This record gives sequence, structure tokens and C-alpha cells, in this order.
Amino acid sequence: MTPQVIKIGMLFSPEIVAVLAEADADYSGPVMRDPVMVAKTVDALITASGTIAFDKSRIITRNTHGTGCGLSSAITADLAKGAPLEIPVGRAPVWLHGAICAADVRVIGSRHGPVHHFHGYWR
Repeated sequence: MTPQVIKIGMLFSPEIVAVLAEADADYSGPVMRDPVMVAKTVDALITASGTIAFDKSRIITRNTHGTGCGLSSAITADLAKGAPLEIPVGRAPVWLHGAICAADVRVIGSRHGPVHHFHGYWR
């Protein structure tokens, strides 16, 4: 099976992303950097035609459970509808940002809680 997207983590600079992209030059598909595993708030999509950066502000909250799987699920749902990769990769972080911002609205448990997955529908 050929991967549609390679998801990578633990990268903290555009230079490291570029080095990885060059090292895997034989792979022609897109690469998605895992936003959960990085210290900065810039995500990058690397494709054969270049790199697209998605920058957003950092949110102070303890409720971030579900960020990685929520983001990948949001991207996958749009891809399943036939959207070109750049559309869901640009749209999903906007949804996730809202889900993190609204995470403190509902307190679930006493430790790190989930993002508010339904923030657009349920307050």
C-alpha cells in the first residue's frame, strides 16, 4: 500500500523540515508535520510544489486532549469529500484552534481535558 500522506513529528524548525524533505526526495506525496509534537505554533505541509506554512496563536489551556486525532480526522473527512489536500490542511487547523479556545467552557475530569470538538454547534 502506498501512503497518501506521511505524518512526521518532533520537528521544530523549517530548516529541519527542509532537510527531511530533501532526504526523502524519492517520495512524491505530501508530508504533514504533527502539530502535537512540536514546540511552535506553525504547521507545514510539504508537497512537490513547495511548502505551505499555517501559523496560529498559542492558546493557554490544560485541555488539549484530542488535538492530534481531531486534526487528522478533520483533514481526512474533507479529503473523503474530494477536496484537494491544501483545502482541508488549511481549514482543519482553524476548526482545531476554535476547539482548543472553547475547551475550557466544559470541565471534564480534574486533569487535562479534551478540546471542545463540537464548539461550532454546542456551547
